[in-house]
Amino acid sequence: MPFITICDDSLQDLMYMEKMLYHYRERNPDSLFAVNKYSDPGKLYARIEEGEYADIYILDILMPDKSGIELGNLIRAQKRKSIIMYTTTSVDYALEAYQVLACRYLVKPLEEAVFQEAVQYALMQAELNREPVFRIKTAEGVLTFAYSGILYVECRQRSLYLYAKDGTCIHSIVLRGTFEKAVEELLDSWTFVQIHKSYVVNMEYISRYKQDSVTMENGQILPVSRNKAPWVKRKYLGFMTDKYR
Repeated sequence: MPFITICDDSLQDLMYMEKMLYHYRERNPDSLFAVNKYSDPGKLYARIEEGEYADIYILDILMPDKSGIELGNLIRAQKRKSIIMYTTTSVDYALEAYQVLACRYLVKPLEEAVFQEAVQYALMQAELNREPVFRIKTAEGVLTFAYSGILYVECRQRSLYLYAKDGTCIHSIVLRGTFEKAVEELLDSWTFVQIHKSYVVNMEYISRYKQDSVTMENGQILPVSRNKAPWVKRKYLGFMTDKYR
């Protein structure tokens, strides 16, 4: 579920935007999102510094202590893909808003139709930005890993062994079906390829490719089976071409 954070030092404007978001949700019952509100930009700035992020930010530009532009710069400095919308009484900050890749620049007083169109666009973009996650059933419960955090997955003794970028290894409960069925969502992604009956790897973390093996970022050398080698080569070369295009 996307999280939307509104920040405006005007309580009246803050409540009005919250009301318009709820109107949007009433008219679009399939669109689920949660809303957080801040009237103190300094508090929001501190939350972002602590690593607490939202998918969408609706920020007033002219606020005491921390401006909306400062908040936007902090979000971008931390490499977040969060969607940023600005509201303001002035058009003088359009260039600064552009530099933090704001998707909308709305001038107050806000028109509900314009605001809701901007929210619809922001929600669509946030959905595109949300990284898919892989779920693995373990003895401790279901754990989730972002695709970008997975080096490779191994099938051993009818269990999955997920090797994460942070160095951890998680193993699943015994599989009921095939390895291919268990990792089919990864294989549907352009980033992953099955190199062997027992291995699916994230091509982003291949540091060396050979016809019969790949070396992963963690130094692990994994075999490429003979029958899969032509397909692995085509997919890996295509992946690298797209990456550096």
